[in-house]
Amino acid sequence: MALDVLQDVLIKKQPFDIVFEQHPGLYQLSPRDRRFVRMLTATTIRFLGQIDDVIRQATDQDEPPSPPLLHNLLRIGVTQLHFMNVPDHAAIDTAVRVAHQKGLRRQKGLVNAVLRRISTDGAGWLEAHDPAKRNMPRWLLDNWTGSYGAETARQIAEGILAAA
Repeated sequence: MALDVLQDVLIKKQPFDIVFEQHPGLYQLSPRDRRFVRMLTATTIRFLGQIDDVIRQATDQDEPPSPPLLHNLLRIGVTQLHFMNVPDHAAIDTAVRVAHQKGLRRQKGLVNAVLRRISTDGAGWLEAHDPAKRNMPRWLLDNWTGSYGAETARQIAEGILAAA
């Protein structure tokens, strides 16, 4: 479900809350699982800049993985590994199983290899990031800096990146 929601938000440019609430499988999940899916998807979107950079480093390619479904599956895997403290084996196994279910059977090995590399090397790559600069659109950060100064702009960005 998180992958479906992420696809609609990032590929189809649909509003997150609407896509999430209208997903046909939402109310088949327990309240706990609904909260997990919402947190997983929202966290992926919130830290998209860092997540994409880690995927670039793990694949050694400037272009994002293709098709977009594969890229979004890797994004969700990275979120689980480094932003939600899901055990490595669980996050990787789930991503490989979802790849198979979603018709990415030929890419299962790639999903496994990339997420394993990220599980071992990703923390170091993330430490080198400035989350405010990596996750906020440059134009927005520049606008805030011009209006409020660099320190206040950083505080605004950090506030947005904090979970509710």
